[in-house]
This record gives sequence, structure tokens and C-alpha cells, in this order.
Amino acid sequence: MTQGELVADAELLAPIRYPRKVMCAGANYPDHLREMGADQPSEGLRPYFFLVPPSTAIIGPGEQVRITEEDSIRPDYEAELAVVMGRRGKRIPAELAQDYVAGYTLFNDVTARGLLSRDMAVAPPFEFDWLNAKGGDSHCPTGPGLVPSWLVPDPHALSLRLWHNGKLKQDGHTSQMIFNIWELIAAASERVTLEPGDIIATGTPAGVGVAQGLALRGGDELVVEADLIGRLTSSVVVEDLIPAAPISRRS
Repeated sequence: MTQGELVADAELLAPIRYPRKVMCAGANYPDHLREMGADQPSEGLRPYFFLVPPSTAIIGPGEQVRITEEDSIRPDYEAELAVVMGRRGKRIPAELAQDYVAGYTLFNDVTARGLLSRDMAVAPPFEFDWLNAKGGDSHCPTGPGLVPSWLVPDPHALSLRLWHNGKLKQDGHTSQMIFNIWELIAAASERVTLEPGDIIATGTPAGVGVAQGLALRGGDELVVEADLIGRLTSSVVVEDLIPAAPISRRS
């Protein structure tokens, strides 16, 4: 088989189908902070992570992002560069972090904006519901493949873009990260042992839908692209809400 040939009937799957951990770095691009009405970071701040997406959220290139039709859900896109760990490590120094990376992939952190804040929170500290907002089935498209780290000389020198229905909505650059990838790995590994196959999503630049009054709808097409990493394409479909079948119990 020559280079560039395709295998007949082959299906390209998510590069890491069952990661043990998916750690998402939030608020890591200053232009995204501005569009969300947040203050710019001051000196001494540390990276912010959440560990929400379960493996059922992970889908591969060309697969469908499934949403429901309620206007209150407000699903949104977030193009991100993701790091895949290649070695186990704890308290990894930033200056050594590159040695622990297996490679890079693209990550679309589809977020149900309307589900992030609970109306009936038991108390203000419990208002934010990250699982509902970011953990939905099919809401983490990844791919198109895993690019080995040695093929990406500098992951902080990549353009990162997203098209929504053919219109360029996000046009950022990984050099704009507030905390670079090595700093993210160092911070994440201070309390959590990182393992091979773990994914760290590094944040999204400006241009998300909520800042433009947009929400994803059935029939939408999303394309995430980064230099050297490739293009990740996803379609959006509306799914029927089918309740789980009752469990029959023996008497």
C-alpha cells in the first residue's frame, strides 16, 4: 500500500478511546476571558482544571455530536489543542514536562452553556454543574489522530481555528496561552499522577458561540484545525430522548 492510500471500509476512531483521565484547562487564553467578561489574570495565579468528561463523551473524527432541542441547553463549541501523556509522572517539573508527552490531538469541548448553573442549587458553592455542562455523551470530539511529539517541534507555535457551518469563528494561536503546556503538565501533576493516555485539553481562544449569541443546532458542521495536527470534522444531530428500559426483577 502506497502512502496516502485508504483502507476500504476503514473507520477512523478517536485516537484515545478510553482515557483514564481527561483534564481540561479553563480560562487559558486572554482573548477568551475578555469575550466572557472576565478580568485578566494577575500575577501569581495558578492554572485552573476540571476533570469532567467521561469516556462516553469521547468521539472520533466524522462522528456526530448529539444534542437535544431545548433552547435552554445552548450547546456551544470550543476548539482546543490537547496533549496526550506518554509516561507516568507525579510532580513533574515544567522544564522536564516535554519528555512525558506522547503527542498531540485536537479537542472540541462541546459545552451546554445553559446547564452550567443550577437554578435550584443547595447552596451558592454548589451552583456550577460541570458534569451536566461538559460531560454529555458525544460532547468531546477528538482527532483526527495522535501526532507524535517529535513531529511537533514547538506546540506553542500553532494556529488553532474553528469553522461553524463554513464560517471561521475561532482563529487563535497557541502562543497566546496564559499558561503554556509545560506549566499545565507541572500544575496538573502536583496532586494527580499523570498516566500514559491521559488527555490534557489546553483551553480555547476567543470566538465561542455564546459570545456571539450562537448555539449549536441540528445539521450544523464543525471543523477544528491546527497546524501540523490536522482537521477534526464533526456534524451535529438532534437525538430523541428515549428513556431507559425498565429492569425486570425476579420475584
